[in-house]
Amino acid sequence: MSSYSQVAVAEWLRRVFTPAELANVPERALRAVEEVIELAQACGVDRQAIYRLVDYVYERPVGQPGPEIAGSFVTLYAVAEALRLHADREFEQELERINQPEVITRVRRRQAEKREVTARPVQVRLGCSDVCGFALLVDRASVDITTTGSTNRRCDRCGAIMLVWGDG
Repeated sequence: MSSYSQVAVAEWLRRVFTPAELANVPERALRAVEEVIELAQACGVDRQAIYRLVDYVYERPVGQPGPEIAGSFVTLYAVAEALRLHADREFEQELERINQPEVITRVRRRQAEKREVTARPVQVRLGCSDVCGFALLVDRASVDITTTGSTNRRCDRCGAIMLVWGDG
């Protein structure tokens, strides 16, 4: 990506979003995650693999934004290479598309919808690892979940470790 690319995107952002929306780093990061998840979905990546990867990443030390952005670019170019796509050409086509007035209008409308979705608590279904069969639905943030699906939560009936049974 050239500095032209960042400038072109910055110009588009200033046309579409308010200064407060532009300065909202967590919101911008969530939109980047959304696009990468859509790419993974388009490439046939299983949803459960993404959940496991999220847990793996959050169990590790926090990185610095600069190197993480650079790593993201390298990885996106690697995916493009594996798909035999020209990443810069795809970028130019997307920039042309998102500058269409109807797309700008749709992006503004969907921004509020996405904020509402990401603000909701995520729920997971937990089940007892023992034979008692107890299960419950809890907020994802209330339990620590390992990459193997076990949790720090104990069964209310028998005291066994609770396991993740799927999405809420």
